[in-house]
Amino acid sequence: MFALGGRSQRNVDPAPSLWAYRVQRLLLTRGVRKLIRIGAPLLLITLPILVFLSDASRREALDQQIAAMWYTIEQRPEFAVRAMHITGVSEELDGQLREIMGLEFPVSSFQLDLNELRDRLETLGPVKNAELRIGGQGLLEVSITQRLPVAVWRGADGLRLIDETGAIIMVLPQREDRADLPLIAGKDARAHAQEALLLLDAARPIRNQVYGLLRVGERRWDILLDRGRRIMLPVESPISTLEAIIVMSETRDLLERDIAAIDLRIPQRPTIRLSETAVAEFRRITATSFETGQQ
Repeated sequence: MFALGGRSQRNVDPAPSLWAYRVQRLLLTRGVRKLIRIGAPLLLITLPILVFLSDASRREALDQQIAAMWYTIEQRPEFAVRAMHITGVSEELDGQLREIMGLEFPVSSFQLDLNELRDRLETLGPVKNAELRIGGQGLLEVSITQRLPVAVWRGADGLRLIDETGAIIMVLPQREDRADLPLIAGKDARAHAQEALLLLDAARPIRNQVYGLLRVGERRWDILLDRGRRIMLPVESPISTLEAIIVMSETRDLLERDIAAIDLRIPQRPTIRLSETAVAEFRRITATSFETGQQ
């Protein structure tokens, strides 16, 4: 091909090369554009930080500065807890709670782990649950729900006050200290405290005669009455069986008689065992009647 003026001129293709085209297409994709727009500035920022933190002495100095700054914030007066107020407890238990918490005031609220303090309080037998909050004027407010003693449990190592769930509240030095509460005893008795309370509730008509309950064979209960008497309940349906015998007693004065035990372990075949005095009297009357008959 000849150009004007007699000189040849090559045609130049304005289209980019294949690799240039691919690079341009890549730069137009959303991910690469975002990487360039966000990743590059982020790299420029983090790279000096990483270089700075690569030195151990500089890291230690930075940690000390942060700790000092945080300590200054913690010790500000507006974050100070200056006193504690406990509600829902007696004076004696109040002192025990303060001792187990072991707090010295004033203390920064940042240094108080309320969940850990609550768990520590709830390890005490008399405490059913505890709620803690930091109120106004730097006051730590502690609200306690106490366990209510409902029975005395006689275990292998002595007497304990227990609540309706069988949880131990405290050691009881003497039975006479809580003579107003019923006694439960026997192996596995504390684990079945709720059943014992239901039996005591059913025994309300004869409550003045009930001394306590004895768990027998880890299966059933005996109702212990005054004068050494007892009602031996079955494994199945002990409450309804007790209610039936109480009705019988009210109509026929059964518990007013000189008996040692009422055996209801087989409800279809109840047995009454007389006391030794009644047996001796029965034998005396029988012998007298026999001698009279011979004469």
